[in-house]
Amino acid sequence: MKRLLIQIMRFMSLVILAWPVAAQINQTLSSPSTKIADLATAAAPSRTQAFMMDPHETGNHQRTLYRWSVATVVAVNAADALTSWSRAEANPVLARPGAQFGVSSVALKSGFVGASLLLQHVALRHHPGWYKRLAWMNFATSGVLGGVDVHNARVR
Repeated sequence: MKRLLIQIMRFMSLVILAWPVAAQINQTLSSPSTKIADLATAAAPSRTQAFMMDPHETGNHQRTLYRWSVATVVAVNAADALTSWSRAEANPVLARPGAQFGVSSVALKSGFVGASLLLQHVALRHHPGWYKRLAWMNFATSGVLGGVDVHNARVR
């Protein structure tokens, strides 16, 4: 049973680390249409709507969603470190077999999270349309890790 749990944790670690890269390399997405006819038929806001719009706020909803997702990733990883502190670490990526979760594990975990967020930042510089996709990927990752946190808290 313990061997199966270790294999599952290895697989989840691989998925969590590889998911951001896979999301950034997805070539099946079609590029948006930029035909002049499509631009001409796009609905323009009325004068009152245009007057009430804040030019700095339009289009930032996806960016705000992404920022909230980054906050959840950081919070859930902090909670995971808190619930795992001084306990036997089952994830072989973060600790040697039989080792406890400690300072070196926190440093590795922080490095992985930081590297993932840095890759996302670089990807968003080149593909600004990916804010929403990466936000939902972060929320999904946070949900999985949140489940691990609940399990860790119950085991304690």
